[in-house]
Amino acid sequence: MKKIKNTLILLVSSFLLLKASNASGATVGLQNPLKVGSIPDFIYTVIDWFVVALGPAIAVIMIIYGGFQILTAGGDPKKFETGKQVILYAVVGYGIILVAEGVVLIIQKLLQ
Repeated sequence: MKKIKNTLILLVSSFLLLKASNASGATVGLQNPLKVGSIPDFIYTVIDWFVVALGPAIAVIMIIYGGFQILTAGGDPKKFETGKQVILYAVVGYGIILVAEGVVLIIQKLLQ
């Protein structure tokens, strides 16, 4: 009960301080941390983040996994082939992502 009372006192005093500081006519606002103005800009920002940060990370993890498959094959041709396919698919998949991003940029430049 004492924690609830202290929390309420803190909230009310914070509200009163905010109200008193705003009495001079100054506006209180929040900064936009994403630096985007619209939903399409936000979507482009998220996609760019995925392409720049997550894409290479996932590709590297998959290549390491494929290499681990090859190293631990122990003479099993099926496991060796699986490792090669994982590496190939990781490289091809990331290449497709990069080509798709390039196509989108080219189309955007042509439409401007």
